[in-house]
Amino acid sequence: SRRPDYVSDCHYNREFDFTSMFGELKHLNSYDQLDLYRIAYFCQKTMHENGLKMSLGFQTKRDKMRFFAMQEQFGIDFFIEIANTHVPLRRNDVRKMLLDLDGYSRLSYLQRNYC
Repeated sequence: SRRPDYVSDCHYNREFDFTSMFGELKHLNSYDQLDLYRIAYFCQKTMHENGLKMSLGFQTKRDKMRFFAMQEQFGIDFFIEIANTHVPLRRNDVRKMLLDLDGYSRLSYLQRNYC
């Protein structure tokens, strides 16, 4: 498809302004490399079209999520992995998620300050 599985839109005065995050959701045992290229493409496109300092993306694999940031430095677009987290599917998985709070905090900081 032409659109990612997930988008997070930003609004200004109740009007759509831009999309700041993209994601691909899969119930697979392994990450799909093509999905990663798609996330990078959407992040790069929105960053340049909207004059953002950074855009974020994520990729899921069952109960795991990988978060990425696209940022331009020295005229080069860098796409880096910034956090790995777990999604709790059962009550026992909540402990794993709590161990990932540092990653969620980092994502929140980047979203507020750079996107």
